[in-house]
Amino acid sequence: MKLGYIERPHLQPIELFCLSKESDFSFEPIINSKGLEVFTPSSDSEIKQAIKFYSGYFLDLFNFETKSNFQAKELTFFGGSFNPWHNGHLACTHLMEKYLGPDHKLIIAPDINPWKNNQSIDLKKRWDLFSNVLKSSNYLVYPDFLFQDQKNPTYNWIKPLSQHREDLKLSLLIGFDSFCSLEKWYESDALLKLLNGIYIASRNDNRMLRELKQAKYQAINPHLTMSFLGHHKYENLSSTQLRQNNHKQK
Repeated sequence: MKLGYIERPHLQPIELFCLSKESDFSFEPIINSKGLEVFTPSSDSEIKQAIKFYSGYFLDLFNFETKSNFQAKELTFFGGSFNPWHNGHLACTHLMEKYLGPDHKLIIAPDINPWKNNQSIDLKKRWDLFSNVLKSSNYLVYPDFLFQDQKNPTYNWIKPLSQHREDLKLSLLIGFDSFCSLEKWYESDALLKLLNGIYIASRNDNRMLRELKQAKYQAINPHLTMSFLGHHKYENLSSTQLRQNNHKQK
C-alpha cells in the first residue's frame, strides 16, 4: 500500500491524498498532511490516475452535458508549451494579479504545442512539465491539453466553452509576440469575436505595431478589451535558450 500527498489545485477547498493498493487508486480527503510526502507517479498508469484527479477539478467547467458550478465571472487562460516553465512565465502571472480576484480566475494551460501532435512526448516528460508548473505557480493548472495526443488550437476549445458558459467572460494572457501574430492563429477572426479581453505582457513591445494590431483586432470585435501589462525583469529568459543550454551541459 502506498500513501502520498497529492498537491491540491490552488483554490480547491480541501487537501487530498492518493491511496493506492496494487494498481487501484482512490482519493481521500484528510485533515493533516504532516509527515506525508508528495506523491510522485512512478509509472504510466500512476501518471494517468494522477492526471485524472487533477482533471476532475475542472469537470464542472468543461463538462458540456451538465450545468457548471465553477464559480467565476471571468476566466483568463495562459497557454503555452512552457518547456521549461521559468521565471519569465511566472512574472507574466504576477503582472496579471491586479486584474484577478474572486470573480476573475487565471488558469494556466500547458500544451506541448497547439499545432503539433504530442505522441512523441512520453508521459513522464509531460508529467515533469505539468508538476513543475503546478509547484511554481499560485494559480489553477489545467492538465488535459498536455496529455492529449492531438492538436489543440485555442479556437477549438474556446468556442464550445463560450457556448456552454454564456455567463462567463473569456480572456487570454499572451506575450506581445503572440499578440502580433494572432491573425495567424486557427480561425483567428472567429476566436477574437468570442473573447472578452486580451492581457498582453509587454516583452518586445513596439508602439507602432501595437497600435496597428489594436486597430485591426478592434475592427473585428469592437467590444474586445486589450490591456498591456508592462514589463518584468525576466524578459530575456527564453525556454528555447534554456533547453539549448541544458542540452550543452549534458
